[in-house]
Amino acid sequence: ALAGGGGAAWGATSDNTKDALRTLVTGGNVTLEPLWLEEELESKSVVFASGEGSCHQICNTGGTEWMCTSEWFAHLNRCDVLRAAFPAAANCLEHLYGRDLPAFSNNLGSLHGGYVMINSKFAQYQSGCDAVGDHS
Repeated sequence: ALAGGGGAAWGATSDNTKDALRTLVTGGNVTLEPLWLEEELESKSVVFASGEGSCHQICNTGGTEWMCTSEWFAHLNRCDVLRAAFPAAANCLEHLYGRDLPAFSNNLGSLHGGYVMINSKFAQYQSGCDAVGDHS
């Protein structure tokens, strides 16, 4: 799941995210690992939902059939994928880090407009399904 954004619009967010990831995979720019992620992307079983809270909390709104899969975070942690998911984003912030990233936010203190944020220290602060922070 992608934290931030409006929950009702998650269908478009999910489709845009899948399209961006497929384009990257087809173009040879990304290899989805573990390999079962590519099969999951092509199936109808993966949904990239957005909302307020942790990935677990967002997935719980989808009922018992939804679950957070942390393996996706490394592939979502790209400006091009996040901007496709959230086309209203004014910019991508690449200097932040934390377990609650990647994310989208409309409220970043003095910054106005929507922003997508990637985790610049992903190896040190791996995104987690239970993470909630200032940006989630």
